[in-house]
Amino acid sequence: MRNSIKSQWVTLTLLLFSAEMLQANIVLSVPDTDILPNAPGQTLWIYAVNDSLPVSLLGLGLNLQIADGGPAAGGVISGPSITDIDIFSPKVLFGFNNNGQGGSGSLLPQIYEAATLTQSGYVQLNQGTFIIGSVTLDTTGFSLYGQTWELSLESLNGPSELFGSDGNPLSVLLRPSILTMVPEPTVFSMSLAGFSIFLLTRGGRKCLRVLGANLRID
Repeated sequence: MRNSIKSQWVTLTLLLFSAEMLQANIVLSVPDTDILPNAPGQTLWIYAVNDSLPVSLLGLGLNLQIADGGPAAGGVISGPSITDIDIFSPKVLFGFNNNGQGGSGSLLPQIYEAATLTQSGYVQLNQGTFIIGSVTLDTTGFSLYGQTWELSLESLNGPSELFGSDGNPLSVLLRPSILTMVPEPTVFSMSLAGFSIFLLTRGGRKCLRVLGANLRID
């Protein structure tokens, strides 16, 4: 009986997720990412995926949060700080058509808000995958390998949104990211990788032949 209820719950969850996907032709997401311990300035791209017809955008608002916002927000999960959201880089969708930085910036260490509107006309979100911004993290004070946090595109301040040509928010699906802390590459592992690459070169193969010719087992 218990397995039957569990199976029904999984089926219902999949159906609800599929229905949500059908309603939202645009997905905002940050890919699942490995992050390094005790390191500021770790930057991740934020993407918009449009699988339908092109859409004219008047602006966007990004609200990002790590875990439950941390103790400063009344939560219980401490996590890396969000130190910046960049929506004006030449690589991003609104990079060449914006009216400057909006939003409140860093609301709390684990919550950040950034927004903008077009300077003139609209920005076209065509079918495909586009960068709409980047988020920079600081993991100073965190060093437990394997620890994970959810990076959400919805904060206690509200959801991330894209605004259509009429100024109203579009229906979008917000996909959270899982951040996983991994060890920094050691000097030994980097040296070993470099030596492995060397062995694939002509000089490396010659070195192996010379070593093989001079090795003897007594």
